[in-house]
Amino acid sequence: MLNLNVTSPSLNELIARFDALPGEVNAALQSTVRLAQLHLRDQLAEEAPTGATGVLSTHFEADRPYISRDIVRGIVGTAPPAYYGIYVEGGTQAHRKGPPPIEPLRMWVSRVLMIGDLEEQESVAHAIQWSIKQRGVPAQHFASKTIEREQSVIDSFFTTALQRL
Repeated sequence: MLNLNVTSPSLNELIARFDALPGEVNAALQSTVRLAQLHLRDQLAEEAPTGATGVLSTHFEADRPYISRDIVRGIVGTAPPAYYGIYVEGGTQAHRKGPPPIEPLRMWVSRVLMIGDLEEQESVAHAIQWSIKQRGVPAQHFASKTIEREQSVIDSFFTTALQRL
């Protein structure tokens, strides 16, 4: 699981007011965390590498926020079939237990490299498969860059919520 965090001074202030105004703060946190999640989901979808299929960019989800006195959690992640988002973000080492599946590579060769000849597709896909097995794949860091870039936007959501209390 990829674990990236967003911090906000205004969020910390909202949490500090939880005991004094539990109902109001909980409602503010629920709606603001949800707003932040949906914003990040949309930004991640825009920044995700599209590859051959575009599957990754169309499979981000935001789970329901979890709010308690001590924990504020809003999860945004990939949904099947884009389970591989963590590997696009963080890269991989060499595949010691075997090569990656060939079919997605064939599709990538066909769509991205636009190789139409089936024998050549097969040959190129196997060469890429071997390379990934031997070397791994480089990290893209699209999610961490997106979260870093959107940090001030997210903080502004919590600042607005704090001002409304």
